Amino acid sequence: MKKSGLADSPFFQAPSSQEVFSSATPERKSEPTEIRSDMRSEKRTVLPAHRLSRRYSFEFYDDQIQTLKRLKFEAESQGQRLSLSDIVREALDRYLQHLKSS
Repeated sequence: MKKSGLADSPFFQAPSSQEVFSSATPERKSEPTEIRSDMRSEKRTVLPAHRLSRRYSFEFYDDQIQTLKRLKFEAESQGQRLSLSDIVREALDRYLQHLKSS
C-alpha cells in the first residue's frame, strides 16, 4: 500500500495507549466541596417572584392567528413590544378569571 506524504506527520498518527489513558479526566466527586458551595451561594441572586412559562403546542384556527398577528402589528406600530404569546396568555388569564367570577 502506498503512503501519502502526510503519513509520517505527527498530526495524522494515532496516540499511544499510554497517552490516551493519561489524558483521561478524573472522576467527579459526588459531594460538593466547601469552596464550591461557598462560591455558588455568593453568586446566587434572589429573582423576583414571577410566573414560570412552559411551552405547549396548541392548535388554533387560521382566522384566530391572523387576528393575533394583526393585534401584534398594531401594538408594535404604537411602540409597544408584544408577542403572540403575551396576547394569548393575557386572554387566557381574562377568560379564567371570568370563569372564576361566574
